[in-house]
Amino acid sequence: MSYNLHFEIARLRHQHDVATTERNHRNTRRPAMPERPAATVIGLPTRPSHTSPCDSRVA
Repeated sequence: MSYNLHFEIARLRHQHDVATTERNHRNTRRPAMPERPAATVIGLPTRPSHTSPCDSRVA
């Protein structure tokens, strides 16, 4: 019973999130997920040493 309740809550929450994002995008008329590229760019400088030592020397 608890698993079914958890599944229903997760499904309803997902539907609510989808409806909220759809309403926000419809009102603002912006492309979907505008923060996704910014988040990846912010996450890149945190690990420059793992790529190669030459990149850190050039930068």
